[in-house]
Amino acid sequence: MKKMIRYFIVFVFLIVAADVHAQGENNIWTFGKWYSLDFNTSPPTLKDDLMLNNQLGGTQLEFIYRQSIAVSNSAGQLQFFVMMRRGGTAPGNIVTPNTPMIYDRNIQPVQGSQMMNTLPVNGAPLVIPHPGNDKQYYIFYVRNNGLLYSLFDMSLNNGMGNIVSGQHNILISGYNTVIGDRMTSVVGCNGVWLVIRNKDANGYKSFLVSRQGLNSVPVLSEAGTPTLGDYNSHGFLKASPNGRILATGVVKHQHITDSISGILELYDFEPCSGKLKNTRIIDTGGYIGVCFSPDNLKLYATRSVEHVILNLFRGYLFQFDLSLINIPAISASKTLIIQNPLAIEDIASCPHNPAVLGDIRLAPDGRLYLLNYHPPVCSGTGMAFHVIEQPNNVGLACQPIINAIYNAQNGMDYGAGFSTSPSDNPLPHDIKVYNGNPDTIIGQTFRLSACFADTFLINAQYGFECYTWDDETIAQAKVIREPGTYFVNYYADCNVIVDTYHISFFRLPQVPEVIYGCIGEISLKIENEAGNNSLFHYTLTNMETEHKQAASSSVGHTFRGLFSGNYTVRITNEEGCDTIMTVIAEAYPSPEIITTPTDTMIRYGDSVRLNVSGGTMYTWFPSASLDTTTVASPVAYPFKQTGYFVIGFNDFGCRDTGYINVDIDFTMPDFVPNAFSPNGDGVNDVFHIEGAHYQKVRAFNIHNRYGQLVFSTIDATKGWDGNYNGQACDVGTYYYHIQLDYPNGRTRICKGDIVLIR
Repeated sequence: MKKMIRYFIVFVFLIVAADVHAQGENNIWTFGKWYSLDFNTSPPTLKDDLMLNNQLGGTQLEFIYRQSIAVSNSAGQLQFFVMMRRGGTAPGNIVTPNTPMIYDRNIQPVQGSQMMNTLPVNGAPLVIPHPGNDKQYYIFYVRNNGLLYSLFDMSLNNGMGNIVSGQHNILISGYNTVIGDRMTSVVGCNGVWLVIRNKDANGYKSFLVSRQGLNSVPVLSEAGTPTLGDYNSHGFLKASPNGRILATGVVKHQHITDSISGILELYDFEPCSGKLKNTRIIDTGGYIGVCFSPDNLKLYATRSVEHVILNLFRGYLFQFDLSLINIPAISASKTLIIQNPLAIEDIASCPHNPAVLGDIRLAPDGRLYLLNYHPPVCSGTGMAFHVIEQPNNVGLACQPIINAIYNAQNGMDYGAGFSTSPSDNPLPHDIKVYNGNPDTIIGQTFRLSACFADTFLINAQYGFECYTWDDETIAQAKVIREPGTYFVNYYADCNVIVDTYHISFFRLPQVPEVIYGCIGEISLKIENEAGNNSLFHYTLTNMETEHKQAASSSVGHTFRGLFSGNYTVRITNEEGCDTIMTVIAEAYPSPEIITTPTDTMIRYGDSVRLNVSGGTMYTWFPSASLDTTTVASPVAYPFKQTGYFVIGFNDFGCRDTGYINVDIDFTMPDFVPNAFSPNGDGVNDVFHIEGAHYQKVRAFNIHNRYGQLVFSTIDATKGWDGNYNGQACDVGTYYYHIQLDYPNGRTRICKGDIVLIR
């Protein structure tokens, strides 16, 4: 039956940011000894169901809600209860190994629903509706620090529900491996994640419940600060309404007056992978309850301070503004919202009554509700709810209402004989419903050039999550070594985006770092890698003179005629590749060629020996008037002025040149005698031109005194023997006419007379 309720709340209805609170699955909360809040009404109805003290299964059983959950459907109609209890002497613990843990909507036990009753309970149960079957619910619970589940199906047992055969008490994380108080659920991209703290390692396990059911293989995340916090101690784990941030309060017991140490931690959550990342501490101290505002931008956390001398706990509620830019700013935004009163009743009559603040939960009405734990040791008044009316507002503008909900007639009790610890009296877990269906969206196509490299790093678009490449590589970036087309999937607001990358490789042409050669003859050879037919543009610059040369080629190029010095080679192509390389050109020693004689003259028809030194190999030219062209001292036979060049090489193949000019003296000792005696005595028997060896006789004619031609020739070796037509000519005077052509082109004409003597 309903009891009188005092409810001091200004009713301002909020639009809640998270879809999970916009449905009715969370409309009934159970807590304490036998209490519930029903959010199907506005304001919520506080129920004190003493009628549940009846005979259940023939055993007088005190019905305890302190670690329980009520599951409703989307319309807010109750479906079933789950209560975690264990055997013991305290009221509410009187159970046997076969005592049911699930009760149907008529508060009747579901037979066969025992849940490892003999093992210690660690935290409240958590329920996740099956995304692929709207009649089924996964019930998760922790016994002896091991995570188990049972699958409950509302279509069984004539619509009252029962556990699916073969899906009962299934252990998915071994005993002594997890911490049940630090368990929560988060709506992900492909289902709902159950996240739970490891007990035996620094981190968390995430189990995905998708349309295909439960994946019992967890995703592991290393997260937390075990050196500063005791995760086995009091504290809860909560997710923001949008599922992007998780928070937990950690208490580390140190028995120091007025002090319980600990930390308040945040984690980023990746809804597509279930990973927790980026651990950060926003405050220190013994924090327990945590909860986010509907807009995800405020974090509320409860903290208890112990005064050992007075044996007194005092609870505080703080707010942190997560919209600020960094952790120091968030930490500095810490604002005291509530300092818990010692008790609702007269503090003077009960001065040592603990005033602990514990769990906080975001309700379907958009408000925050937090439990004020008071054992009914004085006037009988016990627990109460503080309510935050406007949790999105900064500071005290959030409108905290102290003790807004409590039972003024008989108080609220969490069960005689039970601990006053907030962790032993949690509010029920949120029931998260997955209604999503991620779309696959064709993203962008990129054409990229791997410029001058053997590998190329593709960086997928930054700022998204769960990158997966076509070869199952899981990373935001991927190293590739071959040209081709590559695909990457990633999540953006839980939609799958597929981007395409077309990668072309342009290998760097081979450019030596140092080149050698003779001065002015150094060559820089640039070679393309085999099979690389890209058109490259080359610009060679002498760093000292800034002289530039340019070329374009798809097969490489050779720059010739370089001098020693430092050069840069810029290589570009049409695809945007661009690089600059440095080349050092070093010259070999050059020979110093010395020639002898210097410029000289010889008589026409004579020869001269030429000499050269300073090299190891020589080549002379022109070669026509030389006896040889490859020795150091050839003989020259020029018939005209000739300049002789010689190229000398040293052992490095470097060259120098020499030059010798040979001029010709065409002065010749030709003369004509003035008498001869052709008498056969062997002396002056023939009249001829003396010394005419190289001259050309154009005319040699002799006439008698009557003008008669008695001799004629153009042969310089012949002369007149004094006869004409075989007859001896008379003694007397005769007349000659001689014309000579010289090698230098000069012509000489000789005229005179000669006396024939017998």
